[in-house]
Amino acid sequence: MSLKGIINIDKPQNYTSFDCVAILRRAAGTKKVGHTGTLDPMATGVLACCIGPATRILEYLEEDIKEYCGTLKLGIETDTCDIWGSATALQDVQIMDGETAGSNDGQVAADDPADGTRFVTVPEIREAFAAFEGDIEQIPPQYAAIKVDGRKLYEYAREGRHVEVPARPVTIHELEILDIREDEVDFRVVCSKGTYGTRTGMCTIADSLPIEAVKEMDAAELEKYIVPMEKALAAYPRIDLDRQRGMDFLNGKTLADVPAPYTEEGLAECAEADSAGSTGYRVRVFGDGRFLGMALYDPAEKTVKPHKVLAPEIREEWLGEAANGRI
Repeated sequence: MSLKGIINIDKPQNYTSFDCVAILRRAAGTKKVGHTGTLDPMATGVLACCIGPATRILEYLEEDIKEYCGTLKLGIETDTCDIWGSATALQDVQIMDGETAGSNDGQVAADDPADGTRFVTVPEIREAFAAFEGDIEQIPPQYAAIKVDGRKLYEYAREGRHVEVPARPVTIHELEILDIREDEVDFRVVCSKGTYGTRTGMCTIADSLPIEAVKEMDAAELEKYIVPMEKALAAYPRIDLDRQRGMDFLNGKTLADVPAPYTEEGLAECAEADSAGSTGYRVRVFGDGRFLGMALYDPAEKTVKPHKVLAPEIREEWLGEAANGRI
């Protein structure tokens, strides 16, 4: 059985992303398995994995909006920027309920230099969180999984080597405080590429398949959880062609006089979210109602240029039907 599509995996703590891919390869009976993004071993949550020909759409899925939940502990810095690292700075922090750093009767409580306690208010915390919303510049931590000169940053860090990495633009769409305790803040964030957790694109934690369950499956059982490529790419606009023009697309031809798959408002949204430079906007292409692949649509020229043909088997099927006079 040859599987093709996306599977939404729930990665537990202490598993690497590659561990999950290895388990999927055994279950699916294929080496062609990849994942979108990389989750740290300590991170839990959604890991969208592509199987078979669907590995060719990884570049589209990696651009999906992400969502995750986390807990911020105040008063501690670590060398890994998470709770598993070694502490590099410590300070006692107490969160106060009032509008000023003081008790509930309105009396201000100054920081206590005797024991080093730092008092912060809930409004101060909310103000600090608000500063991260929108388009921001983010410097990846030294223990990140992004690559520099072919090696992951954390590999340099484990050798005691510091690598300068320029800030990268990211977008924080939503940042919500869920709960505030003595020195901890639970939060939820919806953001652009470069993060991970409870959602990536259409894959949510509620619909995910635990990797432990995959260990007991074969390809036939796994097939029930496969999401078709066209559904996983549903965020991209859809262009429908007849069979003849669909065949032209499958043959790699640029198509002219194709109506825009957007309204005026939709085009503006697409231009903001998914510009591919001067070459156009990415779209899904269907022929005779069947998903054929991804293309770049040029709204000025009204052309569709194939970007990735993802259903070569349909071309062979249509050629066979034509040869047998069935169309």
